[in-house]
Amino acid sequence: MFDEVDDLLRKRNPAKKPTFMELIIPAMLNRLADLRESCPRQEVCYIFATNFIQNIEAALIRRGRLDAAIPVVYPDTESRIALIERRVEKLREKGRGGAAGQLEKLKNEIANETGFWPWMTIQDFSR
Repeated sequence: MFDEVDDLLRKRNPAKKPTFMELIIPAMLNRLADLRESCPRQEVCYIFATNFIQNIEAALIRRGRLDAAIPVVYPDTESRIALIERRVEKLREKGRGGAAGQLEKLKNEIANETGFWPWMTIQDFSR
């Protein structure tokens, strides 16, 4: 797993003098090819994670270098409501009906106001 690869795989800018990191990018193209060739039976899986796919050098993510680009998106409104409803049920199971009732009343407002929150943040908030 290569997490937060934004700087390592950043797009090249031919108009400006390259930094050390920008010199690494062409070398990474070859290393990705080497990784692919080293596992001809596809026994190895490597994952690149980034929050800024638009900043990654296009040559690094084209077909043949990576098998798939899989976006992991923020939860939609229905999913956020489902997270909140699960929390309501847990509160009821613990005998905290008042807190569950308040959360139930606010669930649509919370779901509407947390549009670009990641899963974990919504879960933490509902606690």
